[in-house]
Amino acid sequence: MSKLLTYRLFSRDNIKVFSTTRAIGSTKTDGKLKWKNLEKAMKLNNLEPANLVFPEQVHGNKIEFIKNATRKIIPKKDGLVTKNKNIFLGVVTADCAPIVFYSSKNKMIGVFHAGYKGILSGILNEAVKIFKADGESLQEVKVLVGPSIGLCCYEVGKKIIDEFSKNFLNIEKFYSKKEDKYFLDLKFIIKEILLAAGISGKNMEFSAICTKDNSSFLYSARKSKNKRYGEFATIVGMI
Repeated sequence: MSKLLTYRLFSRDNIKVFSTTRAIGSTKTDGKLKWKNLEKAMKLNNLEPANLVFPEQVHGNKIEFIKNATRKIIPKKDGLVTKNKNIFLGVVTADCAPIVFYSSKNKMIGVFHAGYKGILSGILNEAVKIFKADGESLQEVKVLVGPSIGLCCYEVGKKIIDEFSKNFLNIEKFYSKKEDKYFLDLKFIIKEILLAAGISGKNMEFSAICTKDNSSFLYSARKSKNKRYGEFATIVGMI
């Protein structure tokens, strides 16, 4: 089993982007980051573990600009952005979507935690605002959406479907219904929001991996069926 996942979108850029797998071990359990496993992942890439920073992740829309790595966990945030080299930003997930933004023109990276609550609260729109405010043409911004739960497995209640219907047009495209069950297409929703904001489709990469279907490789809260489950990290930094 591979210890790390890498992505084609950034293969020509001077940044490191990767996700950990079960072969590394959980990077967060019971609400606490597992620094030994994070260190293993960083050292596999010949990177300095001391330069890692994570948001607390509260399923909101708050983002912080990071200038150094003195604070390891940024409270009450779901996204981080930096223009500094050798600072590595990460999020941990186990069905929610890890999302990476990169501007080659303005040398800025961002990482964001996006589940259905964060999307409804506007985390993606806030991320776009930051990159747009920096004078970047959104057509040039690259966006990676890492492994998350797929339409095949993301069963939700009617209440959640109704919440999305208040915020998005053509809600039929965002979910499927099988008998009396509703399944949400998180990746499709993310793509539609980004396209509407001005991100070019050719500059997006979506992992095809469904975390629940591949829980032997990654981690899935839905698959675990209990409150105690592991999470994998997605990490980005400019080098």
